[in-house]
Amino acid sequence: MAIDPEIKPKRTAAFYQQLLQGSLGLPLTSDTSVEVPCQYPDAILVSIDFENGDKIEQCMKSGNMEKKLKIQAGVSILDTRDLSSSSSPPQETLKTYNIVLGHSSYKKHSERKFLFGKTEWLCGPAHLLNSIEKLVDRTRNIILVGHGLIKDHRVLKALGFDFKTSISGILDTQQMAYAILGKPEDRGSLRLKGVLEKLDCTFEGYHSAGNDANFTLRALLLLAVEDYSGHEESLDDGMKKRLENIKALGRSQLPIPVADVCDTELN
Repeated sequence: MAIDPEIKPKRTAAFYQQLLQGSLGLPLTSDTSVEVPCQYPDAILVSIDFENGDKIEQCMKSGNMEKKLKIQAGVSILDTRDLSSSSSPPQETLKTYNIVLGHSSYKKHSERKFLFGKTEWLCGPAHLLNSIEKLVDRTRNIILVGHGLIKDHRVLKALGFDFKTSISGILDTQQMAYAILGKPEDRGSLRLKGVLEKLDCTFEGYHSAGNDANFTLRALLLLAVEDYSGHEESLDDGMKKRLENIKALGRSQLPIPVADVCDTELN
């Protein structure tokens, strides 16, 4: 289930299962003899997604930093310390950002699609890495999350992202869904939309990098809940409550899209 041998050597499904459970502060249900990182407790989960990421790779390779591009970078962050309480609004628990490169009409179009806040606009790719890095707290243990993360990893690598400092692990929800959701005829499509449908997670058809980063974290949370199916009775009351909080966050109500708000105001 390794996404890239340059980041991690090949690991077993049990390794990633323990990494997922451990990072969320849940007891381990799989073979505890599997060697896993000791740094994953008290982690922050950082989901990163790019739209037109191949254009960033081309730009960085050519050195043409002034090239006008239509690109989005989405970052969604969950501090696992917040899972102890269900009182915080979902938008404050899953902090999500959308960064856009492109002309003003593309920015406006992207803003209308983004569900979870304001969109940051960059005039060129030179400052993209800094815009991402300033969101990541390197003083904490970091678990990178993505769905089909190989492409996004290549983009991060091209940008010069630091994969060593405080990075305790990497989780790919596409690979986790493959391991957790059963046989192909049962699990359905492994595309993000298909995984969300299988997990009964509400999602909107507004496609943007920020939205996808947020939905990827929601998928990860609900995959953890699904992985505990049949093991709930082994949990104490505190862990049962934590699992309930994780499930509630994964299925929490979405904000009203800006596009819908604008349409309502016009009618």
